[in-house]
Amino acid sequence: MKKGVLLLIAILFVSYTFGQNKIKTYLPDGTDYAGSGTTINQLNKEFEEHGRVYTYDADNGDSMSMVGFKLFTNEPLWVLTDDKSTIQKSIESFNVDDFLYSYKCEMEIEKFIKKGTLSDIFILETLGQPDNKSKYFDEDIQIDLWTYRDIGTTLSFRNGIAKSYTKTE
Repeated sequence: MKKGVLLLIAILFVSYTFGQNKIKTYLPDGTDYAGSGTTINQLNKEFEEHGRVYTYDADNGDSMSMVGFKLFTNEPLWVLTDDKSTIQKSIESFNVDDFLYSYKCEMEIEKFIKKGTLSDIFILETLGQPDNKSKYFDEDIQIDLWTYRDIGTTLSFRNGIAKSYTKTE
């Protein structure tokens, strides 16, 4: 009985270890990733100083792929997959417009506002100039409001850092 259990464990170990493709991290051009990041957060911070990366799960049928895009853009930074041949398909399956008009974008805005890493410079680099800029003062504190009509969002900044946002329809 013990030999049977040990044999079963050995078979399962071998099939698990050698019977599946290993998940690896690649650069968008398909070259192997040579950095030191071992978790998604570490990868994000390695590719973007403040980790402002949107992680997209690509549906490639039988293979597993995840792509890290610079937040608010379709610029791929890294690809995590068990099938290197699906890298380009995974990248191309992401639609940045679908993301920008979704609740997922709102969740990312909230997350990075809470972290205090959503800067006006980053917003300009990724979303471009706002459709409307305004300022108001609240007890000697200047608050800048930037409105992006196409995504229905107004961001409020204090000292160059986004502090809140509102949805505008």
